[in-house]
Amino acid sequence: MMAIHAPKPGDGKEYVQCPRGTYSAVCVDVVDLGMKDTGFRDDKTGQPRMAHKIRLVWQVNKNMDDGRPYLMDNRYTLSLSEYMGKKSNLLSLVEAWGVDLMDLIDDTNEYDMERLIGRVCFLNVVHAPSKKDPSKVYANLASIMPLPEGMPAMKQRDYVRVTARPTVAKPAPHEDEVDDFPPMAPVGDDDIPF
Repeated sequence: MMAIHAPKPGDGKEYVQCPRGTYSAVCVDVVDLGMKDTGFRDDKTGQPRMAHKIRLVWQVNKNMDDGRPYLMDNRYTLSLSEYMGKKSNLLSLVEAWGVDLMDLIDDTNEYDMERLIGRVCFLNVVHAPSKKDPSKVYANLASIMPLPEGMPAMKQRDYVRVTARPTVAKPAPHEDEVDDFPPMAPVGDDDIPF
């Protein structure tokens, strides 16, 4: 039987929260998270409301003790629409970033969110306690704006996109195993205050 090893502390695998502050940054990844429970219920059916979510990841111009740049990320519903005068959070972000929506259109005439990768910006990071557990504090994106004129653009370094990382294959089930367990609940957005 093969051992399953967890990384040792100090192996560079643990998440280090981005400090509060204002940073120049570069978008290094757009991760498709798929359909996620929004925490709300459909008024008619009572079923959980699901929404397609993505995560944007930026490197900021401040380094951790090991020399790697801090990462900042945020989750968004995959929507660039407006409803009853209210813009989606993703649309508000893209506009505040100064990105022209036409720059995101690909050859299929669709918005390609991966076109945000490599774009520079200025981020304001704040820390806020979790609504569910005030003992947990998270780094949150308070605002984004285009990089001020004359400020040198940060270059991406030492980051491997989630889609390019090796995946760990699950072992094939044995013949005598019965898959009668309910699927595990996704590790959720429950404690993430955005």
